[in-house]
Amino acid sequence: MWFSISGVYLLIASVSILSIAIFLKNPLKISNDRKEDLLKLTLILFVLINFSINVVDINGELSFAMVVNRLSLFLSILGSLLFFLYSGGQNKIFNFLFNKKFLILIILAFVIELTSIRILKTPDIDVLGVLKNGPLRVLALQNPYETSATNNKLSDVNFGYYHYAYGPTTIYLFLPFDFIFKDPRYLLIIASMVTAYTLYMIAKLSGQGELVSQLLPLIYLFNPRTFYFLSYVLTDGLIISLMGLALLFLAKNRFKLFSVAVAFALGIKIFYAIPFFFFLKLKALRKPGVILWGFLTLFLIHMPFVLLNFRALYKSIVSINTNPEVFSLLRRAGLTFATLMDRQFHYYPPEKFFVISILLIILIAWIFIPKAKNLANAICGVSVVFVLSVFFGPIGNGNYYSTASGLLLFALASFNLNND
Repeated sequence: MWFSISGVYLLIASVSILSIAIFLKNPLKISNDRKEDLLKLTLILFVLINFSINVVDINGELSFAMVVNRLSLFLSILGSLLFFLYSGGQNKIFNFLFNKKFLILIILAFVIELTSIRILKTPDIDVLGVLKNGPLRVLALQNPYETSATNNKLSDVNFGYYHYAYGPTTIYLFLPFDFIFKDPRYLLIIASMVTAYTLYMIAKLSGQGELVSQLLPLIYLFNPRTFYFLSYVLTDGLIISLMGLALLFLAKNRFKLFSVAVAFALGIKIFYAIPFFFFLKLKALRKPGVILWGFLTLFLIHMPFVLLNFRALYKSIVSINTNPEVFSLLRRAGLTFATLMDRQFHYYPPEKFFVISILLIILIAWIFIPKAKNLANAICGVSVVFVLSVFFGPIGNGNYYSTASGLLLFALASFNLNND
C-alpha cells in the first residue's frame, strides 16, 4: 500500500471501528439481513473489479489460458448475481445453478488463479527467486540460508537470490511444489482454497447460516488483493491459510493444535509474533501447556537450520531485514507514520523511533485492551495491534495491512463463538 493521505484517513477509520468493537461492553448486534446484503454487495464489487483489471497475455497472441481466465471471470459475475435472486421456479437448469452457485464460484476462483499463473508475466522481484530456488538447495544437501550475504566464502556463487529472507516453514512447504511444478505459486493457490475452507467451517460452527458461510470465503477468494499476492508470490496468503487452520482448531477447542498452526505461521515471518501475541487476551489460550506447544513447535521448525549455521539463519531472517539500508529502499513509499512526517514536515524519524514505538504499542495495548469476550473480539484486538505496529514501524507494505484485514474475515465468521 503506497502512501497517501486518503490511506491515512482510511487507516484511522479502521482502527476506530475496531476499537469500538473491542471496548464495547455489550457485543455488537448486526441483523442477518443487513449482514447478508453487505456481503453480497462486497462480493459483486470484488468480482467486477477483477474483471475490469486489464491483463496482458505473456504468450503474445490470445492464448487458451487467457480465454479460460477471462471467461471464468465473466462467469463469476453471473454466478455472484445468483446470490441476489431467489429459487422456486420450475426451471431445472436455473434451480441447479442456484443451488450449486457456491461450488461453481469456488471452482471458477480456482480456475482463475490457475490460469493467472500461465498468462501473467513472472514478476521480476526477489521474492520469486528466493522461494523458487532456495528450498531446492535442500535436495542438494545445501543450506538455503548460506549465500554470499551470509557467508563470504560463497561470494562468487549465484544461487538465484541474495539472501533467504523467510523462515524455515517456507522451505518445508514450498519444496515439493518447486521440485514437481517448478513454480512456488501453486502452493499459494492451495493456500487460498484452504483459507476459503476454514472460513466456511468456522462460520458454520458459529451458527452464521449457510448464506453468510458461503459469502465470506468467496469474498476472500475474489478479493483483488488475493490475485495480486498470487502473481507477486507474496507469502502472506500462506500465513492467512495457516492462521485459518489455527482459528478452526480454536473454534473446535483444539488449543494445542492452534498453537502448532500459529507456530508454523510464525515460521514464515517471525515478527508477526507481535500482533499474534495478543491472542493471549483470550483466557482459554493462557494455559502453560498451550503456550509450551507453540514454543516447542517453533523450536523444532528452526532447529535444523540453527544446528547447520545459526549465524546464517539469524542474519538472513533478522539482521538483514532490519538493516537501515533495507528500510531506506521502502521507507518513503509505504503507508507509515514516518512517511507522513517526511511528506508533511520533511522530517524522517531516527531508527530508535521505530523500536520505541513498537514497544509502547505492545505495552499500552496490553494494558488497555480488555480481556477478549470471544474469538471474534480477540481477532479484532490482534488486528488493531497489527495495523498500529505496521503504521508506526519502518515499512508499511500493503501485504502487511491486507493480512490484518484478512484476519477480520475470520472475526466475522466467528462472530457467535465463545472460547473463553
